[in-house]
Amino acid sequence: MTAPLVSIVVPTKNSAAILPRLLDSIRAQTHQPLEVIVVDNHSTDGEPELVRSHYPEARFFTQGPERNVQRNFGARQARGEFVMFFDSDMELRPGLVGDCVRLAGEGADAVIIPEEGGGGGYWAECQKLEKRCYFNDPFMEAANRFIRISAYRKVGGYSETMIAGEDFDLHDKLKAAGFKIARTEVALVHHEPAGFWSVVRKKFYYGSLMREYLARAGATGVKRFAPVKPAFLRQWRLLARDPLHAIGLLTMKTTQWAAGFLGLLWSFVRPAKRREATNKGA
Repeated sequence: MTAPLVSIVVPTKNSAAILPRLLDSIRAQTHQPLEVIVVDNHSTDGEPELVRSHYPEARFFTQGPERNVQRNFGARQARGEFVMFFDSDMELRPGLVGDCVRLAGEGADAVIIPEEGGGGGYWAECQKLEKRCYFNDPFMEAANRFIRISAYRKVGGYSETMIAGEDFDLHDKLKAAGFKIARTEVALVHHEPAGFWSVVRKKFYYGSLMREYLARAGATGVKRFAPVKPAFLRQWRLLARDPLHAIGLLTMKTTQWAAGFLGLLWSFVRPAKRREATNKGA
């Protein structure tokens, strides 16, 4: 029996320094065949030349102005039975795609892929602890990275007017449409920037664009973005075993929530002007 083709869509913008780690990890996947679709938002750092010269197997396109537009554009070019979405600051373990395909063979239309944190330093360790708290949490994990292409198209893909919360929005649309969602135990590594204040600034920006998602998600959206999440209460033993980073996590999330809330308030005072979102981590 021929293995199904899986299309992997990667939205990028000025990611030349970090993109090879992701593309190399895609090359190392045990599942074949794969189709790699890089959709670049007019990069100026040499990224297009890098992809074309070092990763000739990738189909390269230029499209903007924002990552969800890029994702949907890439999905329209996809020739696979399944479509996957990864950001340029991610890294895949070799068996990840294969395990998602296995679950799809058992009837899943979309698969939740857990995330682990990457990098080093105190704040990076706090982020790693945060992601471990979200494992198997019904509110904080989303089936937005591996989807049967027919299901993706039926629900309309990613919302192109939503920048903050769009991953949860896609998960909720798939669930509401009755598609079967499974979960793999093979996590991806997300090498997010770990600088405290850079993350806080990003939360302010996303908060200023949160109104559309909160209007759709209601109480569920509030739970997902509350400073004290149900996941932290369920994982209190995990936090208690690492009090040093648990304190940092609480400090980080409280400050981020305050920044996001101020951004949300600011959006009522002055409609937020959307910048072209970077694709180095959401």
